[in-house]
Amino acid sequence: MNPRTWLMTNDRWIPGLFVLGFAVMLIANGTMAWIAVGSFGGLATADYYDRGRTYNQTLEMADAMAATGWSAALATEPLGSGRFQVEVQLSGRDGLPLSGAQVIARFVRPSDDDDDFEVALEPRGNGLWQAEVTPPVTGLWQVRLYASRDDDIFAVEKRVVLTP
Repeated sequence: MNPRTWLMTNDRWIPGLFVLGFAVMLIANGTMAWIAVGSFGGLATADYYDRGRTYNQTLEMADAMAATGWSAALATEPLGSGRFQVEVQLSGRDGLPLSGAQVIARFVRPSDDDDDFEVALEPRGNGLWQAEVTPPVTGLWQVRLYASRDDDIFAVEKRVVLTP
């Protein structure tokens, strides 16, 4: 008997083909869901409600920081053995180097908050602050710079890639 004739006369295989198609789809979707749930990094904000309630105060603080007119330039340089030199140049409203401030750099990993760390930068004069850091891992970092002098507070966020 010709296979084509057999297929045309014996159509009992058609429901099995539908069942097989749905089984493949369910297995693929189940596998993708299992991988997605198992790989979730948990980057949700823990204090989202409080942050939402204080949003107006956050805006007021941002306006106060902008009113200082300060600006910051960040530079990093590899020193070898996983160490990096971090330099921050602060300038005032008039563009002249700022002095007498306390500067802190908080290094935040966008993908994993377990590696975050903070370092106080040392003044070197002429608006320059420096620190030597050894991050737990190299790669992309968000650096949040905080500077304060008297009653003035300034914060800015810069993105850097730390690679040896």
